[in-house]
Amino acid sequence: MTISNERKIYMRNTYSKFWSTTRIKYGIGKYDKELVHELSKKIKNGKVLEVGIGDGFPYSNVLDEMGYEVCGIDISPVHIDTVKKSLPNINASVGDAEDLEFQDNFFDILFCFRSTWYFPDLIKSISEMLRVVKNDGLIMFDIQNRNHPIHLKAMKE
Repeated sequence: MTISNERKIYMRNTYSKFWSTTRIKYGIGKYDKELVHELSKKIKNGKVLEVGIGDGFPYSNVLDEMGYEVCGIDISPVHIDTVKKSLPNINASVGDAEDLEFQDNFFDILFCFRSTWYFPDLIKSISEMLRVVKNDGLIMFDIQNRNHPIHLKAMKE
């Protein structure tokens, strides 16, 4: 099994259960509030996609409350089930950032916050993001270091 597949399996089956309870402890910090603020300044209307939606908080839920048409994908069925139960207006589905199951030029806005370090092939994921966003659309994401010792250690546990 490749490291890429091991990472996806870990994220889908193990980390998602840990994150579901841990994110609540973290709450919504200044960083998260700033990201939502910047994103909401950019969105006028149209379709929005969050790649790596997790449980839908703290980003998609705010955009949903603001009345935007929000979709989200996550590799974890646990997370998608949570979104469907707690945020029924959001069209959430299980998906892989490296192979987005959407048409070319479909979304007006795409964002991916606090998730890039999960993607085994970040370049492929970014290419997919570019493919599904309209030519005059917007992509916002942050980059985290998936090779940081704390993340590597977590993968081995």
